[in-house]
Amino acid sequence: MKHRLIWLIAGLAVSILFVVFASQIFEFLYYEETFSNWMYEQGLYLQLALFIVLISWGMALIFYYGLSKLFVTFSRWYHWLIMLIVTLLLAPGVSVYYLHGEYVEQSYDYWIQCQSIGNISLALTALFFIIASFSMRWWSQNAAYTPIPQ
Repeated sequence: MKHRLIWLIAGLAVSILFVVFASQIFEFLYYEETFSNWMYEQGLYLQLALFIVLISWGMALIFYYGLSKLFVTFSRWYHWLIMLIVTLLLAPGVSVYYLHGEYVEQSYDYWIQCQSIGNISLALTALFFIIASFSMRWWSQNAAYTPIPQ
């Protein structure tokens, strides 16, 4: 029971730290002066980090406590992989769509930069879905050992 709580606390701590230091992390991974300054001034790094973390944790929550509970057979590693793929389509898609709307509003042409941020969002979404999975899987009745058995 103790290790379950440690996994959950560690996952939440990493996620909160990512949201708090979102601009530094995104700018470390991709920096283009005018685009990055615009993103920082608009507070878009925080919004992207929230999209990534909330969608990743939400989709993991849906898998472990929604779908695997409703459909007992939906608890295998390949079902988890399907949820990961759906999450990888959803979170970066929402991020790029949101950024596109923001820069069109401002009459800027940042499409290439938004695609780069979308690629970074893709990698970060995969990371946070895995973190969320290992943080909350222990309490699932049907999928406690998905994706990797103990």
